[in-house]
Amino acid sequence: MCIATDDWETMKQDFNLTDLGGSFIMDINEKLNEDIIYSIKNINDVDEDIKLNSELAKCVITLSSGMKMIHHKFYVGYYSEHPLQIDIANKSYEAKSKAFQEAKSNNDMKIVNFITRPYRVPFVYDAIQQWWKPKADEYWDLIRYIWCDTENVYENLDYWYFLLNDYFIKDKHLIMCDDDKKYFDKLPNKIKIYRGGLNDKGLSWTLSKEIAEWFANRFNFDYEVFEKTINKSEAIAYLSNRNEDEIIYADKTIDW
Repeated sequence: MCIATDDWETMKQDFNLTDLGGSFIMDINEKLNEDIIYSIKNINDVDEDIKLNSELAKCVITLSSGMKMIHHKFYVGYYSEHPLQIDIANKSYEAKSKAFQEAKSNNDMKIVNFITRPYRVPFVYDAIQQWWKPKADEYWDLIRYIWCDTENVYENLDYWYFLLNDYFIKDKHLIMCDDDKKYFDKLPNKIKIYRGGLNDKGLSWTLSKEIAEWFANRFNFDYEVFEKTINKSEAIAYLSNRNEDEIIYADKTIDW
């Protein structure tokens, strides 16, 4: 099943609540919220000597500002030694950890919505190698969802290259919705693609030079606009849902 919509918010809602077992997600979130609200209302009952979960404790980082944060795939947030703050972090970790074990035992990737965004791509990479056994359409639906929900593909470039090129590659068209597939099929055999960025070692390109120029100048970085003419068959997909005329393309000549 390919989600055919130009409305990204609708796409996220459809994917979250339909494909990824929305009742499961909502039930866990509701229970977690109840636990957290209970802790806040009964703050005097929180153990003053409560310790941060040992797995979360390994992931406490100090920013250049001196502020401390917990940065874990199940929890990202401000860290202090206040008992209530620790209690909330522990409850969040425990609920998501339990949900993960249940999803893993059922070969169910609905748990991806509990993974904090910076860790979603590595999580999918580990899952496909260790326990997740999807069908082709399930795989490409998830890859499309994660790709479109990712702001910075470049930070996980190696993971993305693997995910886009090593599984169900003969069925790669399934990453596209029907409308995008029809548009892609009508493109000429040779297409010109553009990329605005620090270099041309990237997977996200566009058919629009204007869009590439916008990305090159975003944040006033004054990056370069790169241009290539490729065989359409070399492209992995065409995606329109973010209005970027996006072409996913992995240059085989680059050492990724």
